[in-house]
Amino acid sequence: MAVGCGGRQFYVGLIPCLKTSPHPARASKRLFLSRFASTVSTSGEKSRSSTYTRRKLEPGVNMAPTDTPPAGGDVDRGPVILAVTIVTTVLALIVVALRIWVRLKIVKNVGWDDYTIIGASFLAILVMIFEIISVAYGLGRHMYYLPHQDIIEASKWSRVTIPPNLAACALARISLCLFFMRIVDRRRGYKAFLWTLIILNVLVNIMSIIRMFASCRPLEKLWDHSVEGECWPSSTAFITGMIQSVVSVSTDWLIALFPIVILRKLNMAIRTKLALITLMGMGIFAGAAALLKMMHLNALTTRPDTTWDVVDLACWSM
Repeated sequence: MAVGCGGRQFYVGLIPCLKTSPHPARASKRLFLSRFASTVSTSGEKSRSSTYTRRKLEPGVNMAPTDTPPAGGDVDRGPVILAVTIVTTVLALIVVALRIWVRLKIVKNVGWDDYTIIGASFLAILVMIFEIISVAYGLGRHMYYLPHQDIIEASKWSRVTIPPNLAACALARISLCLFFMRIVDRRRGYKAFLWTLIILNVLVNIMSIIRMFASCRPLEKLWDHSVEGECWPSSTAFITGMIQSVVSVSTDWLIALFPIVILRKLNMAIRTKLALITLMGMGIFAGAAALLKMMHLNALTTRPDTTWDVVDLACWSM
């Protein structure tokens, strides 16, 4: 389970929905399965393109933020999101399954670090499912070519991924901290440091989730701005997203560097130490990914075509 995920809170409140009468929800749901099939099938590209061209010409159906078609036409980057989401999730599940098998069959000792990573794995599966639904409704395509109801649904499901994604990433970090506690055992200074990381992650991610659910009244206005109600300014989402990102980057790098501190005092071969440090230090790459997410967040706040522009941010958040 990658510990550098959890950046989808960045674009909560940043995806605009225009104020026009939406399509009936039932019609949108009836199109869901056929849309998902055409999204993941390259052979259906021509028929899908013609479908959305006809839809664009219907008055009151296309809820584009501008009358000017985007350069390059109706390009679909949804398969990129699907590929990154599915591949990273499957790889993480394989690693977790192997870890649990070793703990059960060889070590015969399952601890809280194992239970937390199992919980993170189930949440990662939920994130993958919600991400697939978002792509089926148009995430990864230009808003110009999307009906209003699809923009709403894509926005809604992309937000639904945020709480389980935050929780999954927090549990993954907690699992690593608990694993290190097994190694340091009676060293109180190390254990206090690890508990500090755990508490900080829990508090910051709970804050982000609460902020998401409290940011709009009613909650539906979070993804559909045609609903009557009030929302906090988008700057609030930006600030809390940046705070969560800073904590994520710091935690990832501290966890990645922590093995160097504890392994250098252990009596083992140099090659073995280097191998363990390299393996556990993969969190450095997770921290780098979090930094890239911060860069994409800053760009996203100035671009109106968020169902298209959010692709890079979504990929780096996995």
